[in-house]
Order: sequence, then structure tokens, then C-alpha cells
Amino acid sequence: MGKLKEIFIFLLIFVFLKNPLFPYTGKDYLKMAIKAHQNGFYSLSNQQLEKFFNNPDKEYIDYAYLLYSVNLIKLSKLKEAEEKLLQLIKEFPDSRYLEESFRYLIFIYLENAEVEKLLNLYKEYNKRFGRDCEIERSISQIVLKKGISLFNSGKINESKELFQVIVTRFPESEFAPIGYYYLG
Repeated sequence: MGKLKEIFIFLLIFVFLKNPLFPYTGKDYLKMAIKAHQNGFYSLSNQQLEKFFNNPDKEYIDYAYLLYSVNLIKLSKLKEAEEKLLQLIKEFPDSRYLEESFRYLIFIYLENAEVEKLLNLYKEYNKRFGRDCEIERSISQIVLKKGISLFNSGKINESKELFQVIVTRFPESEFAPIGYYYLG
């Protein structure tokens, strides 16, 4: 009886210490990824998330994609982050992290001054989640900068299209009067 008790205790120790005989679960990898992210170890966090994706807990997969994307943003890998966020939006349209995913994608498009993508994405965002004055202000500013740049380089018709976007889609923006000025 004593030998059986020793074997049982031995097995319990291995379970609690997470011995390789008892591999980590998907949730374990996700917890490690979150902890690494919180401590600023974004590459390490993504390594743990890649292990999570191999053993996913379906309940948290959308959050894992979001965290992976945020880590990529922190690592200045915006193109890869964009791809992951687009995947998240496409594959998990009912995710509770959808609005946050849109916001990070908007951030990427603002950083890269991708006006066309930005306008299309914000239109979809506005339809799903409503207006956001701060986002509209940032978009107006980027569109205005791009318009002024085109105007100064002699591309008057292209610049007018962008100024028209400001005054029609964002008429309450503080940049709308400048758009009207350039439209003449």
C-alpha cells in the first residue's frame, strides 16, 4: 500500500510541475503569451501564441489573433499585423474583439497613410459601431495632408478629389474649411 501511495504522489508532483510527460494545453500557452506581452516581450509572446495556434482553445482564438497582431504592431511589423487583423475580422465577424480589431487596423492605415483603405475601413467601422469623432479627425488630417501634397506637386484634380472627401464625408471636421479653401 505504501508503494502505491508513493507512486500516486510522484505522479501528482509531475502534474503540478507541468512535466513534459504532461504537455502544456492551449490555455497554458495563451497565459504565457499574455504574461510575456504584459512584460514587453512581444516576440516571445508571439512564439507562445504560435504554439497556442497548434493547440487552440476555440473559446479564445479570436483574442489570440488580436494579441498576436498587437505584438506585431509593437514590433513595427505593420504589414503582418494588417494580415492577421483582416483574418480575424473575416473569420470571426461576431468576435467581442471586433471593434478593437478595426481600431488597430485603422491605426495601421493611418501610420502608412493608406487613404483609400482607411476610408473604406472607416465606412465599415461607422456602419457597425457608429461615428468616432477622434478617428474622423485623424482621417481628415491624413486626407488633408495627402491632398495638400498632391496640390503642391501640381496634381490639382487628384487633390480636389481628396478635399471633396473631407468636405462631404467629414463636414464637421476642423479640417473641412481648409478643404473648402482648396476647392476654391
